[in-house]
Amino acid sequence: MRKLSLFLTLLVLIMGGAMAAIVYLVPPDFYKQKIEEQASAMLGRELRIEGPVTLRLWPSLQARAQNVTLANPPGFSTPHFATMKAMRASVAIVPLFSRRIEIKEFALVEPAIVLERRSNGAVNWIMGTKKKSGARPGPATKFKRKPGALPLEASLGDIRLIKADVRYIDHVKGNEHQVSDVNLDLNMPALNAPMGVKGRLVLDGQAYALDAMLGGIQQFMDGAHTPLSLHLKNDLFSIAFDGAFDQSEKIAAQGELSLNVPSVRKLAAFAGTELADNPDAYGAFSVSGTARATTKRFAFDNAKLAFDDITGTGRFGVVFAGAKPKITGELAIPELDVTGYLPPAAETGQGIAPWSTDAFDLAALNAVNARFTLALDALRLRDIKIGKSTLEAKLENGRLQADLSEMTLYEGRGSATMVVNARGKTPSFSLAANIAKVAFQPLLTDAIKFRRLAGTGAAKFTLLATGSSQAEIMHGLSGSGDMRLQDGKIIGVNLAAVLRKAQSFLSTGTVPASLNETQATDFTDLTASFQIANGVARTDDFLMLSPLIRVPGEGTLDIGNQMVDFRLTPRAVASLEGQGGQADLVGIKAPFRIHGPWNAVKAGLDTKLIKKKAKKRAKKEIGRLIDSNLTGSTGSALKSMLGLPETAPDGAANADNGEAKAKTDEEQAVDALIGLFKKKKKKKQNNNP
Repeated sequence: MRKLSLFLTLLVLIMGGAMAAIVYLVPPDFYKQKIEEQASAMLGRELRIEGPVTLRLWPSLQARAQNVTLANPPGFSTPHFATMKAMRASVAIVPLFSRRIEIKEFALVEPAIVLERRSNGAVNWIMGTKKKSGARPGPATKFKRKPGALPLEASLGDIRLIKADVRYIDHVKGNEHQVSDVNLDLNMPALNAPMGVKGRLVLDGQAYALDAMLGGIQQFMDGAHTPLSLHLKNDLFSIAFDGAFDQSEKIAAQGELSLNVPSVRKLAAFAGTELADNPDAYGAFSVSGTARATTKRFAFDNAKLAFDDITGTGRFGVVFAGAKPKITGELAIPELDVTGYLPPAAETGQGIAPWSTDAFDLAALNAVNARFTLALDALRLRDIKIGKSTLEAKLENGRLQADLSEMTLYEGRGSATMVVNARGKTPSFSLAANIAKVAFQPLLTDAIKFRRLAGTGAAKFTLLATGSSQAEIMHGLSGSGDMRLQDGKIIGVNLAAVLRKAQSFLSTGTVPASLNETQATDFTDLTASFQIANGVARTDDFLMLSPLIRVPGEGTLDIGNQMVDFRLTPRAVASLEGQGGQADLVGIKAPFRIHGPWNAVKAGLDTKLIKKKAKKRAKKEIGRLIDSNLTGSTGSALKSMLGLPETAPDGAANADNGEAKAKTDEEQAVDALIGLFKKKKKKKQNNNP
């Protein structure tokens, strides 16, 4: 036994001496050349060591090389895939005899790597002689965590990246990213001991600090429960995860995850998006909860989020399998005020701005699929206040449908469905809404600052449009709808006074002073339906009823060109005595017109129409007087001189049933107004003999 021990000792000394002789007697250029040849053959591209190479055997096996370059395949933008100022490696000798790797030091000094994808999809990070360098990536081999997946023992004493630089150039998507000044330290006493990574790096100009710990690389590879913690922080955000990899063949982890963003505005600016300048919006954002993740799914349960003054709770998840990610979730928010995130409202005096011709960017609708439910106790959009509401949104292949199934607003309720379809070349939009028992005056006041219509009512409408800008949508809008208000009033106008205006105009040729805000017209019922085509809404059946007057109306609202032209024809259905009137105007109609651009709407008595009708009626009366006093050619000549039409023969105006043709409403109104004028004039003559 003693002789055998001496023999083995002698054999080790001989082998050590032989290795030392190789190291110290063989010229360094010889094994440098061999290293270059073997590495180039293995990687499938040229590796060159421009600087010196040194080898040492004691106290550990050490290798050092300087100025190392690895070539790129032909057709890429840079000649080298990687360059390195220096590489140092040190491995303990004795543990190698028991298949145990104990790395004392492994350091890469100023490595620079360029990862590149060409426009044809070829990449430069696939290496080896079995596959052509620069080929398209093939399907990845499925990785399984199981016992024996790591058939060796190792320890990593000092693993460092010193001032590393990595660039990624994607000619397919047209983007580029860079990780620079990477300084990382990795420590792993053994494969089954905790492994820690600490360091700093700069990504696209933003500095990051990294601190991570894995419970053990051996446990992870064997598929055992393995603790994991990760903390990544910079000036824009911080992420913290404390959990573990599950006991499984697959890669799956769960634990507590938190994300904190001190300023969403600064984060968006770093990403290339400038947000609206509002000091009260786009501030701090945070979310925390229990996260579960695999290579194909991510889920966030018991999530708590805060964004400015908005808080919420819920859950959501992302599925990465398929052509595009799919997002699902539920979120409950007690109070949501989105005023600060809306485009600024027009300042007083600026009026309504023309429709924008800027093209919509709806690319995000084709980036993911989603199904989300949002429950709100209160929603505020500028001055519009909406109560408890439930919104269900579904996004599928560029088509977004949002269903507001439950909504309380202004003492009433409502529902709505909105669709934005970005699947085609030109996007399309639709909106269907239904509201009931809503107090219209506070709604219109908060929505469009219109205070002149009060009442409780209901409305429903459907709108359709296609277009790539706001202007295209408004000019091409189509649809229909109807509304009904009860027990309300029109504030600022007394339509009974409009009738008296008509009488004054016919009597004196002048219109009384403008009506004021203290006046109003009460009504018991107001109804209207409308049709929209090419951006113009038209109604022919507007009708307002009250105990004193009946007000039919018709007109158009040119949404595309921002114009309005609407006519009301108030008619007294009861005596106005005691209502500020001095005459009985029962049956009298007076046309009232609202017209002009939205920024300069005019409203008042339609005197032109009254003059036209009165002139026509006067000509008719003069013609009758001539017919009753002058006959033959003399009467015809006089009517010709006055531009009057010939009177139809007796019986010509009779209908088939032998009765005279009934007069139109306008003719009856003019008759009544002229009759009032005659009575007034006759009364004046009697008082002045």
